[in-house]
Amino acid sequence: MDLRDARVLLTGASRGLGAAMAREFAARGSHLVLVARSQGPLRALADEVGGTALVADLAEPHQRDGLVARAEAADGRPVDVLVNNAGLVEVGPLAEASAESLARQLAVDLAAPAELIRQALPGMLARGRGHLVTVSSLQSTTPTPGCTAYGASKAALSQLQAILRLELAGTPVRTTLVSPGPVATDLWDDLEGSSYLQPFFRRLRRLGVVATVDPVDLARSVVDAVERDRRHVRAPRRAAGLLWFNEAPRRLVELALRGVRFDE
Repeated sequence: MDLRDARVLLTGASRGLGAAMAREFAARGSHLVLVARSQGPLRALADEVGGTALVADLAEPHQRDGLVARAEAADGRPVDVLVNNAGLVEVGPLAEASAESLARQLAVDLAAPAELIRQALPGMLARGRGHLVTVSSLQSTTPTPGCTAYGASKAALSQLQAILRLELAGTPVRTTLVSPGPVATDLWDDLEGSSYLQPFFRRLRRLGVVATVDPVDLARSVVDAVERDRRHVRAPRRAAGLLWFNEAPRRLVELALRGVRFDE
């Protein structure tokens, strides 16, 4: 997709990978509607990249309702690229989680991306133009104790994207699944600082398998993938084998169903 003058709706935009992606899309000539619940940082970033800030808490159903339409009304143009980046992780065993904490994590990490895709897709299909970017995680494949809701949501997002690819075969709407390992952001700092996860990280360090990804480099890879219609972004490279192994059954099904149309 040519990103010059493209309209990009980006969630979780106020910091970390979201902010890095906002800057990268803007550098390629895109116009951005940025979504987050942190009003101050969000508006500062929108001013920096010449975009529009849309403050919303994606854990709240009434704030998700009609969000794509509100973004299009605020920008005056339809959404060409939807980037579902917002994520929430609260560390601790599931047995100790509150009902409210569990519901909030599942809402932000799974329900919100699925709902925004549902809102954006009809318009993209009608216009014959669109790209859906879903930020999953290496945790979709590798279980992390204490991150039950987050890991389960990311696994579900990866499956959701695989099914979408089948449903969208033969249409002009493209998809990109982003599956990074640890990204050097505040969220990763919080995970590393968790006393519950310290034994887990000590073991991973001894095995030499902890490698953080620079958010600026990852953002560049994601935007490249949108421009070049690439279906996957995997980082770091040492984790690519795990992700490929997990993806194999989905790819086999896609090959078996190649040429089948689901809109007839």
